[in-house]
Amino acid sequence: MQNQAGNPVAFANVVPEYQVPEATIDLMRHQEDIEKGTMDFLFVSIFQHFKELKYESFNLGLAALSGVGETYESTRLEKGMHYLYEHLNQFYNFQGLRAYKDKFHPDWKPRYFVYPQLAALPNVTVALVRADSGDRLGDYFGTRFLSTALANSFKKVSALIPALIALSLFGLSLWAISQEIQKYGSQEIVSSLRRISASGLLLALGLTAVNYIVLTSYDELATRYVRQPLAYSKVALVSIISYAVSNSIGFALLSGSAIRYRFYSRWGFSIGKIAQIITFCSISFWMGMFAVGGLVFSAAPMS
Repeated sequence: MQNQAGNPVAFANVVPEYQVPEATIDLMRHQEDIEKGTMDFLFVSIFQHFKELKYESFNLGLAALSGVGETYESTRLEKGMHYLYEHLNQFYNFQGLRAYKDKFHPDWKPRYFVYPQLAALPNVTVALVRADSGDRLGDYFGTRFLSTALANSFKKVSALIPALIALSLFGLSLWAISQEIQKYGSQEIVSSLRRISASGLLLALGLTAVNYIVLTSYDELATRYVRQPLAYSKVALVSIISYAVSNSIGFALLSGSAIRYRFYSRWGFSIGKIAQIITFCSISFWMGMFAVGGLVFSAAPMS
C-alpha cells in the first residue's frame, strides 16, 4: 500500500494455503506515522481481492495462548500460559493480536499442540522442525543461514565441546580446592587432624559414607522414576562425580547437570528423561533440606 506520494506505508505478504480455496498472510508491517485505519483498509482490500478470485476463506492465523488455561480443569502448566497471556503484553502483545483479528469477526477454531508429557516437548519441537525442513535438521540450523564452509567448521568445533566442558569443570574443581588449601598451612592441617580422636575420625568417615549413599539414592530413585533403571554402580559413579564437582565449584545446576548429561546421554537416555532426573534430584534434595531444617529449628529455635 502506498501514500499519495507513491511511497510504501504498509504491506502484507500473501501465502496460498495447502487447501486451494483458502489464502492467508505471513508477515505484515506498517510505518509508525500512517493514518489510523490503514491496516484495516489493507486487510479489507485483500479480502475483496481473494473473494473476486473465488476463494472460499481467508485464514487470519493463530492468536497465541488465547483461551489457554481459562477453565477450572486446566493443568498448572496451562494456567501458567494463561498468566503469560495476561501479563506479558509488554514483550509480545498477545491480547492485542487477538483483539485486532477479532474485529473482522472470524470463525475461531481451536488448535492443539499434542504431547504425551512435559518432558517430551523438546522431542516434539525437533520433530516439527524436521518435518518443516524436509528431515534436514542440520541444514535447517546450519547451512540455511551460514555458508557451507562455516557450517562444516562449526560441526568440527562442536565435536570438541563436550571435552572442553569436562576439562573446564575439572580445572575449576582443582582451582577451588587450591583456593581452600591456601587458607591454611600444611602444619596447621596436620595438627588439627591430630586433635580429633580416632573414634571421631571413624565416625566422620562413616557418616560421609552414609551421606554418599543418600546422595546416590537420589539418582537411583530418579532413574526408576523415568522407567529406565541402571546398575547401581553406574548410578553411583554419576552421582558421586556430579556432587563432588558441584559442591567444590558451585553452580550445581550447571556443573552437576552437565556431568549427568554427559553420562546419561551415552547410556541411551533422552534429553527429556535427563531433564526429569536433574529436576527429581534437585527437588528431592531441597525437600529433605527443608524437612530436616524444620525439625532442627523446631527443637532448637534460632535466637
